Formats: sequence, structure tokens, C-alpha cells
Amino acid sequence: MFEGCMPVGRGMQVLCALLLAGPVLVSVARADGPPPRGATASTSTDMAEVTAARTEMGSVLARMASTSRGARDMLRDARRRGTRSQVTCLDEALSRADVAHRGAREQVGSALVAYARGDLAFARASRARVNDLDEAQRLAAREGAACLPAPPTRERPPAGTSVRLTVDPNIAPELYP
Repeated sequence: MFEGCMPVGRGMQVLCALLLAGPVLVSVARADGPPPRGATASTSTDMAEVTAARTEMGSVLARMASTSRGARDMLRDARRRGTRSQVTCLDEALSRADVAHRGAREQVGSALVAYARGDLAFARASRARVNDLDEAQRLAAREGAACLPAPPTRERPPAGTSVRLTVDPNIAPELYP
């Protein structure tokens, strides 16, 4: 399975994977650091782009996680007080939102690895795909919100002061002729 390693069990497979992926992980970790001495202007610019991309994609993923939680909360509410069609609609919206979120996480990982290996074209394409998935998730959540049952209405008392007095006729009937 892993070239150069003889996997014995699951633990050895994980260890071999980490040993073989070590250089990739180190290069990804170095992408955040300052540019090396003697770096050219394009390398400094690339590092600034990596930092900006990492920040932007991190905030997009945080927003997407929040949107997924919101869709999940709407589905819980619909299950309590909505119709079957409303629950189905919100369930589909939540599924689309979660799929978009998972896809965005994968694209962020691909973009960071591409930045680490210096493949700016692929990294930028992955970054654009993350933004597309963010928009798709927002659209799914908006469509799900349209399926949400109306909030419960409360009967409002009439304006002004109103007093209603009811006397039980079984209490001392001889006192009230």
C-alpha cells in the first residue's frame, strides 16, 4: 500500500503515511512563515497572497459552519411544529448546505497544498471554488428558510384595561339574591 513501508496494522499504516507525508506537511507549515533571506519580490508577493488566502478561506469556512448550524436549527424547529413537506424541504436544504461545507473544506486543503508547492494557478482556482461553494450554501440556506413554518402567533389582549369577574354561584348563594 505505501511504497517503502511494510504495513503491519492500522497503526503502522498511519505511521507510514505520516512519515511519507512529512515533507508536504512541513512545507505547508512553512507557508505561514516569513519569506527566506534573499527572496525575490514575487516570492514575498506569493507569501502575502498565501497569508491573505489562508485568512479569507478560514473566515469563509467559519461562516459556512455557522450557516450549517442555522439550517440545522431551522430543521429542528420544523420537526417540532412544521408539516411533513416543510421538514422535507428543510432537510434537503440542510443536506445541500452540509455538502457545500464539506466540499469547501476539501478545496481549502487543496488550495493550501497547492500554495505550498508553488502551484498558484491551481491554488487560485481552488480558492474561487471555495467562494462558489459558499454562495451555493447561502442559496440552499435561503431556500430552506423559505420553507420554515410561520412563527406561532399569540393572542393579543385588547387595548386598554379589561377586567373580567366571574363569581362562582355555589359560593354562599344566600348572600346574593
